[in-house]
Amino acid sequence: MRFEPGRPKYIQVADEMRREIRDGELKVGDSVGDLFKLQDKYGCSWGTVRAAEQVLVNEGILSEIRAGMPTVVIAIPGKLPLGRLIKRLRENQQDLSEIIAGLESLNSQVPSTNIPEEFE
Repeated sequence: MRFEPGRPKYIQVADEMRREIRDGELKVGDSVGDLFKLQDKYGCSWGTVRAAEQVLVNEGILSEIRAGMPTVVIAIPGKLPLGRLIKRLRENQQDLSEIIAGLESLNSQVPSTNIPEEFE
């Protein structure tokens, strides 16, 4: 793999892994492989490969990284499972509800001032 200067290598490896999954070279349920074989494949350190895998874990494309367990493809990029999407939306909704409640509480504690009508 040829790396572009100015872009972190782990991002470039993550992009390549994402492409391989999207193109069907790796399918849902497939192991991405051994770190040391992947470092040879991509021409970088195993730490760079691990960082790239973590990017894909955070995106919900790869399973959690666990010692002694294979990291496997669990989703195709751009095709987030509906259940997972709903879960994330609910988490965001809960976070927003807590933020709104906190702001409303602060607002009730602030003395009233002459605020221009367009800002109310």
